[in-house]
Amino acid sequence: RNVGTGENQIPDMSAFPSGKNWFQLPSGHIVQMFSMNVYGADTNGTTGNFPIAFPSGALAVSALWSDGTLTAAPTFKLMGYTTTRTSVTLKVSTGNGLYGTMIIAIGR
Repeated sequence: RNVGTGENQIPDMSAFPSGKNWFQLPSGHIVQMFSMNVYGADTNGTTGNFPIAFPSGALAVSALWSDGTLTAAPTFKLMGYTTTRTSVTLKVSTGNGLYGTMIIAIGR
């Protein structure tokens, strides 16, 4: 097979643009990851910005608790990621506290 991005071609690494905390697949899907702190006392949720804007929007977002200092794991509620291409807003089910969080998002 020939190298390229067309049908029945094998893509080389130039078909995978990337930057700090994101990469793009030849299909056009973008995968992004970043860390943020979510504040339990923030009644409107805590907003974190994606490393780059999604051209069309996010398709899926996952929030992972990455802070071992608190004993009770939070339950996250994702808010607004389908209406913005640049950020995600999270709320936690528990009361006060600061929750270290890892975000992984896929979009186009």
